[in-house]
Amino acid sequence: MDIDDYMRYMEELLERLRVLMTQNCIRILQMLEEPKYWTQLVEELNMHRWLVKRYLDKLLEVGLVESFVKPSERGPPRRYYRLAKELAILFIISSNGVFIREIPLSSNEVAIQEVLKKYPSVRRILEIGQEIPHEEIEKEINSLTLAIRLLLSLRRSKR
Repeated sequence: MDIDDYMRYMEELLERLRVLMTQNCIRILQMLEEPKYWTQLVEELNMHRWLVKRYLDKLLEVGLVESFVKPSERGPPRRYYRLAKELAILFIISSNGVFIREIPLSSNEVAIQEVLKKYPSVRRILEIGQEIPHEEIEKEINSLTLAIRLLLSLRRSKR
């Protein structure tokens, strides 16, 4: 990456960070665990519709949210909004300088997050217990997935 590419990358990243500094943008992102259409967001945020549109436009512009149109059961098609990417933003501030980097989350990391969200008891165990490296967590998730598939196939074969 040459210096011009790096400078463009940093400008885009800093613009994303500026948008993320807005509490209402964070609230919208938190609500987009599943796709939602504009009026759902307006109602759930209890915010004026044009204000929601302004924040959605900012999130779309910096690539954190994307939209798509889906037919509606009643009335015209609806425009839905969803998260455009799963990412972490890493800040390192040291005597060597400041380092800021976007890190796209892999599908395994997203799967780990889903498990932790779906099973709060697992999250509590991890918070209380000693820290387990991601590789071990991935291995455990894969083992559990295989065990569940085996149990389901055994249950089907007994029928």
